[in-house]
Amino acid sequence: MRFKKLLILSPAFPDEMNNSIDGIFVKEQVGCIKDYFEEVHVIAPNTIWRKYLQKRYFENYSWDNVHVYYPTVANLPQPYIPQQLKKLWIKKLTWDIQNLIKSELIAFDLIHAHYTWYPGALAIELKKSYAVPVVITEHTHITLRKALEKRDPNFLDTWQKSDAIICVNQNDLSKFYYYNNKSFYIPNGFDEKKVKEFDKTKCREKLGLDREIKILFSLGTLSEVKGHSFLIEAMKEITRKRKDVLCLIAGSGPLKEKLQRKIDDSQLDDQVKLKGFVTNEQVCLLMNACDIFVLPSLSESFGIVQVEALACGKPVVATRNGGSEEIIISEEYGYLVETRNAMQLAEKIIQALDKNWNEKVIREYASNFTWEKISKEIVSIYDDLKEGIHE
Repeated sequence: MRFKKLLILSPAFPDEMNNSIDGIFVKEQVGCIKDYFEEVHVIAPNTIWRKYLQKRYFENYSWDNVHVYYPTVANLPQPYIPQQLKKLWIKKLTWDIQNLIKSELIAFDLIHAHYTWYPGALAIELKKSYAVPVVITEHTHITLRKALEKRDPNFLDTWQKSDAIICVNQNDLSKFYYYNNKSFYIPNGFDEKKVKEFDKTKCREKLGLDREIKILFSLGTLSEVKGHSFLIEAMKEITRKRKDVLCLIAGSGPLKEKLQRKIDDSQLDDQVKLKGFVTNEQVCLLMNACDIFVLPSLSESFGIVQVEALACGKPVVATRNGGSEEIIISEEYGYLVETRNAMQLAEKIIQALDKNWNEKVIREYASNFTWEKISKEIVSIYDDLKEGIHE
């Protein structure tokens, strides 16, 4: 016998048309998990700051048996806010969510929260009132490390009181197991419907790209942690040795102008292009059009984009960022380099461009990370909790 009605708590969740893609991996996971439930309710609070100052409005919507809600809540306390005020904020947030549950007649017998703070902490508060099991998936890497270093009670208490913890990074499993022996490693996945293999030449034609050149593709928020500055540095070295390489970097973020200046100052305007925000369709075209996918991140808990690239048969050159080591486990799939090392990155990219890769082997490996397979592992944890209740 299984749980019938699932409540998902997430700090972000894409809108109906995926115009906002924050939390897209949660939505993709829900897209598979929903088939195991009669109803799935998703609550993704929208802060006053995001709604009124950033003008990011979200409307509730439903598809199939999934119902998505975006209640407006007070802003999340910043890291320097005293712990006692954070606790008061969680109490207020719990009260707001309980009112939403009551007004919308939301019924659930299981809660799955994505991230410990704050959805996990919120889930534990709701557990007190509704007496349902709580599963938490922790997706962070840097935030997790800082929480452990500071022994942040908002994290430690939440882990100890949860019924199961899922971490997407295998190296983190022992850290959680210390606080809760119901801890499991389950990686993130990719959406087979979104990421498909297409002919490279046809994709390049659609994108207006030269079919003869070598193309590097990188996708991620333009922020310090994603390491794009080191990729641009690497391109300086690559272009000294090869003139047939184009690097495309997709994504938006606060470093856009700084990175563009670096490209201009390095006289790489023709070799490195910032593509800005790209749609799912464009991502698929770019993945298939490229020769090598590059992930130069300084830190990753998992790195879904590299699995999406592998699913298109593309080898990956990534840094040892905490997550990529668990994905690029063989040189059949790509190469790993140290973080912040532009020269080593350039060397491995050139080596990757010269290698004859077996795309079939790469795609077969990536098939282990489909959301369909990953969701079965998650549901097995749900089922174990249900059996435990009836023992």
